[in-house]
Amino acid sequence: FTHRSFQEYFSAYCISRVAARNHEKLFSTFSKRHSDKVLPMVADINPDLFREKYLIPNHRKFKSFIDRKSERNLGISFANKVRATFLIINYADIKNKKNPSKFRILHQYKGEMSNFYRTVNTVTDQRRTYFLNVFVHDNNRHGDIAFFNVARTHLPFRGASLRIEFKSKNIKVTFFNTEPNESNIKEEVALPEVEKILYEAFLNSDMNKHLEVEARRLIKYVKNEIAQYNQVSTAFSDII
Repeated sequence: FTHRSFQEYFSAYCISRVAARNHEKLFSTFSKRHSDKVLPMVADINPDLFREKYLIPNHRKFKSFIDRKSERNLGISFANKVRATFLIINYADIKNKKNPSKFRILHQYKGEMSNFYRTVNTVTDQRRTYFLNVFVHDNNRHGDIAFFNVARTHLPFRGASLRIEFKSKNIKVTFFNTEPNESNIKEEVALPEVEKILYEAFLNSDMNKHLEVEARRLIKYVKNEIAQYNQVSTAFSDII
C-alpha cells in the first residue's frame, strides 16, 4: 500500500525536476485537482518553475483583472471572473413560530480563473470556504442577515430560498422552493426592479466583503510572486 501523499510527492518531483516539456499542460491538469498537494509541493521544490510556467501564464490570461487600477466593484468583478454562485437556503420553520427562521449560505466557483484561484488558495494553505448558519432574528446586525431581511420582503412564495448569479455589473436572483412536501420545485426569476434592490443590499453584505477579501489576496499573491521571479531573473542576467 502506497499512501496518497507519496504519490503526490513523486508527481510533484517529476514535474519539478524530471519533466522537460509540457509543463503548461501538467499545471493545467493538476490545477483542476483541488484535493491534493501536488502543486503546493511543486511551488516548494521549484518555485521559479511554478512562477514561470503557471503563475506568469495565468497572470497574462487574467491581466485585466489582476492589474486593475481601481477597486471599484472589486467583489462583483471577481465573482464574474470565477463564475460565482451563492445559494441562500431558507430553513424557516413555518409551522413552529417559536423556532426563529434560519438560513445557510453556500457558494460555488467554476471556470478557468476559479481553478487558478483555488490553486493559489491551496499553495498558500488557505482553503477558503463560505458556509454560514445564522438566525435572522439574532441581535447581531450581520451584513448577510440584513441582506436576507431585505430579500424576505420579496419572496414570491412561502419558505423560498435564493440563488445569486453574477452577470456583468449586476446580479441575477432566482427564488426557488424548498418545501419538503412539494412534488415539484418552484422557481421564479426576480423582476428587474427587485434585482436592483437586492444588488444594492448585496454590496453591503458580508458575501460581497468575502469576495473582495479573496480578490485582494489573489492579486497580492500573484504580484508578489512575479516580482520575486523578475528579481531573480534580473540578478541572474546581471551575473551572466
